[in-house]
Amino acid sequence: RLIMEWIKCSQDLPKIQYVLMSYNNMVMEGDFVNGKFYHPSSCSHVEGHCKCEEQEGITHWMPLPEPPIDNK
Repeated sequence: RLIMEWIKCSQDLPKIQYVLMSYNNMVMEGDFVNGKFYHPSSCSHVEGHCKCEEQEGITHWMPLPEPPIDNK
């Protein structure tokens, strides 16, 4: 069993795009792109242009866990 721990943004930032992020005692899935965190619900794409708003206040992050394996 893999145990993942939260990483403080002040100590290290992700080198991957898809992460779990913590904001105001909440946990949400998001993207880390060009040094900024984004929550998918704050994004809209119009005619191939991304109009995403940065999710500010993220204090911690961790990689997304691997999906479950169906061992029938």
